[in-house]
Amino acid sequence: MIDRTRNLARPVALVLLAWAVFAGRPAIFRARQRIGQWAIEYSTKAVNVVKVEDLNAYQVSVTVRNVSGRPISSLGLYIGTEAKYHEPVALKSEATETVVIGKPQTRRNWVIRVAAVLFGDGPAAADGDPEDIEYMRFERLGEAIESARCVSIFSALDPAHLDDDRVNAAIASVSRQPVWPLEKALAGFPDSPLKAKLQGASDGAKEAFIGGVDMYWGRCQNSLQRLRQPPNGSPGSVESDRIRYLSEALPQHQATANEYQTLSDVDMGVAIGSRY
Repeated sequence: MIDRTRNLARPVALVLLAWAVFAGRPAIFRARQRIGQWAIEYSTKAVNVVKVEDLNAYQVSVTVRNVSGRPISSLGLYIGTEAKYHEPVALKSEATETVVIGKPQTRRNWVIRVAAVLFGDGPAAADGDPEDIEYMRFERLGEAIESARCVSIFSALDPAHLDDDRVNAAIASVSRQPVWPLEKALAGFPDSPLKAKLQGASDGAKEAFIGGVDMYWGRCQNSLQRLRQPPNGSPGSVESDRIRYLSEALPQHQATANEYQTLSDVDMGVAIGSRY
């Protein structure tokens, strides 16, 4: 009996490709490479993996080069079949970036997939897997909106009145993590062109957004906790330590929020300069 599976594989693949093209769905780029014991799979031509090094039994460093000719602001990687990393980067053309990732403990998962990149030089500019591009955009949108809310909380604190009650009230304002449904999570954010981008978003985009909010929520919460008991605080100087810490923390959060805002303006195709 003749096995026709192999003979049919190529025609079927061509039919599927033709269907994707004529249906208006671009075929996703795929390429493979091997570096030592690691298999590298690409869904974008924008970057190349140039080096993979074991750091220890649990971590590995991955060095990528931007070969797109355009600035890259975020990089999406998969390690094995599960672990996903969205790395914020400022990667100019031909520049390299090294990221440290967890090392799968089974060799069958020694696969690095370069899923997608977000470019920083044009509205909604990206390359790679469409689902990953959407996830990365909306995850960063969540970080942008939550970082802006964090700035508003720090800005509302009066350096002249940093007693326990006021600091605890600020902490309580972010004491609960954002939860579903999305509308409930959004209720605490001011209206903005970026927030409007969530209208009609897919379930995957909404999940990514909540994930981004949650990431910066943790950062803001930790920062407020440090305000309550600043590092190296000593008895009798708590308030002065709080004043000093607030003067350092606020501009740091402001700078981060501005950066996220600018990047999300580009990611989401919003007019640059729109602010909360």
